[in-house]
Amino acid sequence: MKIIFQTIILLMVLTDCLKAQQTICTEAVNGESFSWDYAEGQFPNWTPVTHTINQPATDYGYVFDIYSLDNTFNMNINGVQLTTQELQFQINIDELPTNIRFKSDGELWNGTTIPAIYQLTGNPSNPLIRVTISASGEVMIYGSRTIDSGLEELELYNGNSFNTITWNTSAPNNVVVSQLVYGRTVMSGQGYGLNIVPFMTHPGDFSENGLPTKVGISTLNSQVNGWPESIPNGWITLESKEKGFVITRVQNETSIADPKEGMLIYDIDASCVKLYNGTVWKCIERSCNE
Repeated sequence: MKIIFQTIILLMVLTDCLKAQQTICTEAVNGESFSWDYAEGQFPNWTPVTHTINQPATDYGYVFDIYSLDNTFNMNINGVQLTTQELQFQINIDELPTNIRFKSDGELWNGTTIPAIYQLTGNPSNPLIRVTISASGEVMIYGSRTIDSGLEELELYNGNSFNTITWNTSAPNNVVVSQLVYGRTVMSGQGYGLNIVPFMTHPGDFSENGLPTKVGISTLNSQVNGWPESIPNGWITLESKEKGFVITRVQNETSIADPKEGMLIYDIDASCVKLYNGTVWKCIERSCNE
């Protein structure tokens, strides 16, 4: 379930996915988790500490979910800094002014309405911070005001800006996380991404061991002996050399007063074959389901 959840979230936030003009099938790739916690006084203030968290190759973007943070960081990814300045989430630290905030209203952690970021602890379902890197290298960052409030887009300011990242698609990615020490220094989280996979289709089961088809309709004058029983695993078999099968054509789905689960129509307005799944009508389209 964790992989499914991560796949859904990642597809929602990666910019390239939103711009795609056709369905792209993907599979989730789990990366390396990370966690460290340095007590106050373990290192002098403003001493940088670093951790290398190499992450796997992916060709459709990558995400870092951060569950705990106190209270700055940057990432050097394959030799390029994530942001031009170290991200500072805490206000009232003169040596390193705040340079990231909520985009919708400019609010800050430890401001008028939001707790300090080190007072919050997220989890895989509700991360504190999310860093996304799209397939084209575009970076976006999201944050939570509280653990239950959900992620919102953040923006950089005070001279800070994003760099474009080259994420390796066929070799491991070297990620060095750095933090300037100020009192206690904490960070934990998990990386994960997506790989593009081919569309998967499976033919019908025409194995010889299947049950024979009992009903057949044909436009041919002569039939092969044993037809339609020779076509296994069917309810009804249609046969023609020059005719097509036309299902019910309606102007739109609202023409069906009492649809039944499994019903098929051709929706003229939508220009597609639709299936009623018991709740809604949906066009039948190519998808990533096997």
